[in-house]
Amino acid sequence: MKINFKKLSDTAIAPTKGHYNDAGFDLYADEDVTLTYGETRAINTNIALELPDGYMADVRPRSGLTSKTALRVHYGTVDAGYRGNIGIICENANYGEDVYYTEKLFDITNAVSEIDVAVKTNAAVTKWNSMAYQIKKGDKIAQLVIQKIPDIELIEADELNETARGAGGFGSTGV
Repeated sequence: MKINFKKLSDTAIAPTKGHYNDAGFDLYADEDVTLTYGETRAINTNIALELPDGYMADVRPRSGLTSKTALRVHYGTVDAGYRGNIGIICENANYGEDVYYTEKLFDITNAVSEIDVAVKTNAAVTKWNSMAYQIKKGDKIAQLVIQKIPDIELIEADELNETARGAGGFGSTGV
């Protein structure tokens, strides 16, 4: 199957596969971005797709990047009718277990006064900046998996069949 894509800028990088039988196409950032710790933002790829009806694409994290860095890519869906820029929703999860504010370990029991002190000092700003995550234009930061979607129609019903699980969810089988 062949699917058209379009570069929306001169610097956009075409989606690529590392190996011919990979499930996903690598997606590249088309902008330089600094994510402060805890910040979430959509990063431009400046790539648009022409998916056929009955298909969709998932924007997914890359396992190597996720396991080795604080960058978290959140799942996104590209529908067949969408022709705009594919954005990659990224979060800097570098909260750090030993975040120091004003040269001492943050004490959650004294949170309000500690935050007030931290915000007013250069030491806190320096530490926060050191926890920033840099994304450079051309960085491979996500993957695009294209798949056929089944033709499903949801039908409202008065009753549903009973199962052994029933309505149990969110940890009903243990942690």
